[in-house]
Amino acid sequence: MSDRLNETLSALIDGEPVDLELLTEALESRDGRDAIVAFARSRTVLAADPITPSSEWRHAVARQLTSRRAPSLRPLPYGTAAGLLAASLLLGFAADRWWQ
Repeated sequence: MSDRLNETLSALIDGEPVDLELLTEALESRDGRDAIVAFARSRTVLAADPITPSSEWRHAVARQLTSRRAPSLRPLPYGTAAGLLAASLLLGFAADRWWQ
């Protein structure tokens, strides 16, 4: 069975609109009928076992989102920043000379 037919059956199970000709073609085959049963079974299992985060996790995330701490980024010292700027300018100049 083609991916197009599998996608049609999956869309049907998800409640999305489907092309009726593709749906008919999919349901005419044994593979199509097996696939729709498998999709329905998966949907049932997923609905029976909802995934919810633990209360500890929710509290930890809430604390992180409401904390007013500044990010822990430290600025570079002026000497280091100046050295990096000079090195990048010299490398750019050298690369320009080398390619000419």
